[in-house]
Amino acid sequence: MDRINEAELLRRYTAGERDFNGLDLSRARLSGVNLSGVNLSEANLGSAVLDEADLSEASLRNAWLNGAILERVNLSGANLESANLEAVYIRDANLSRANLRNVWFAYAFAQRSNFTGVNLSGAILHETSLDNALLIGADLQGAELDQAGLSDANLSGANLSGTILKEADFDNRRLLPCESYFLQYHYARWKYCEQYFWV
Repeated sequence: MDRINEAELLRRYTAGERDFNGLDLSRARLSGVNLSGVNLSEANLGSAVLDEADLSEASLRNAWLNGAILERVNLSGANLESANLEAVYIRDANLSRANLRNVWFAYAFAQRSNFTGVNLSGAILHETSLDNALLIGADLQGAELDQAGLSDANLSGANLSGTILKEADFDNRRLLPCESYFLQYHYARWKYCEQYFWV
């Protein structure tokens, strides 16, 4: 994997280049930069600092972002399918409409982040903190949220079909419309047929 430094990345991006597939940017310091629409698929961004960066509509498929600092980052409309987001710090971030299908998102801190309309189907979110997060209309089909923190999270209209929520923390949880969801909880499959239910 070829290494590139921050200055070279920004110089080439400013010149109009967008394809940085598979490059090594681990531990890079890119706070507040504009990289909207960039292709960083399969790139190594482990432990990188990207707080307040604009990565809207970026491609980060299969990228490594484990341990990265992404506080207040803009990832709206970004494609992070199958990316590694283990232990990222991504509080107060905008991930609306992003594709996070099959991401490894365990042990992360994502409080107060906006996941409205996000595809998180098949994602692994073991022990991830999503307290106060917006998950309105999110697709969580088959996602695993064992021991995840969801206090005061807004899951209105979310698809929880087959979602595993073993020992998830729902303190101050909201009511969700039933809509005949099949919710896997404590590995038991239940069908809720009342107007509202607690999860």
